[in-house]
Amino acid sequence: MINAMSSGMMPPPPRAGTEQNLTEDQQNLISETLSQYDVENLTEADALSIVEAFSEAGIQPGLALEKAVSSSGFDAKSIGDLAGVLSLIHI
Repeated sequence: MINAMSSGMMPPPPRAGTEQNLTEDQQNLISETLSQYDVENLTEADALSIVEAFSEAGIQPGLALEKAVSSSGFDAKSIGDLAGVLSLIHI
């Protein structure tokens, strides 16, 4: 049987929603970013700033981001909802 690699065909691109592993720097950025905000008094402007910071760092929505956000005491879905984005956790 000929597989895609031996036949010279390119393998399919990763599926949308393929889980991204966070680098140590990205994990630190998430923690440092969220430490600037009060989880009990998060505003729309705060959520937009958080989403922008994560986006600029190349952090994609997914379970790894959800876990990192959760470990800082925040809810990724709530941040996404406040920011008016689909979600920080969509997969």
